[in-house]
Amino acid sequence: MKHIKTFRLFENQSDINKLISDVNDMCLELNDIGLNTECHLRSILTKPRARREYISLSIERELSDDVPDFGADYLANRWIEWKLVKDVVITVLEYMKDEGWKPSYIILDGDYHRVEDLDVGEEFLHIFEPNRKFWGLQFDFIQVI
Repeated sequence: MKHIKTFRLFENQSDINKLISDVNDMCLELNDIGLNTECHLRSILTKPRARREYISLSIERELSDDVPDFGADYLANRWIEWKLVKDVVITVLEYMKDEGWKPSYIILDGDYHRVEDLDVGEEFLHIFEPNRKFWGLQFDFIQVI
């Protein structure tokens, strides 16, 4: 019995809260330059009645009140340059990987990309180079079991 490896099937809620808090802390520098970041736990009901939890991180530009709701100024003021977020995104990806979580979906400008079976750093992030601009980016992380 001493050779049986112990593991946790489900993480303690406080461990997940710590992950979320750490990711929010990593994103503070983005918030300081006018980007809106949000990291939180989500859960969905899958077939057959299984609950799947994931941690979601989204990055968008925070708009000032003087920008009109629609039109060219609205769109121009929403663009985010990859070079502004690259270091933070890579830090978050590495941290989550070290903690046993991997990206399942990346939502870029409303387009869903299933990346669960990819090495995101090598097989997906290249689409941002040399300096792509986007208006919304979201990572959905699932726990590696």
